[in-house]
Amino acid sequence: MSQRAGQLARVIAAVWRISLAEAIAYRVSMLMWVLTTTFPLVSLALWSGLAAGARSATTPARTSWRTSWRRS
Repeated sequence: MSQRAGQLARVIAAVWRISLAEAIAYRVSMLMWVLTTTFPLVSLALWSGLAAGARSATTPARTSWRTSWRRS
């Protein structure tokens, strides 16, 4: 009986390790899915914020450097 109990303990430990590895892999894949799904939204928000703070090409401050060298 003792040998059978030791074998059963090894089998249970192996099944537990495999189950834990599968659970971790599932959660990592879920995290990757969430990140790849939300990254375009985060990127859009960042680019929109940068574009809102930047001067456009039609503002006088932006075009003055282009024409200043012609005046001299």
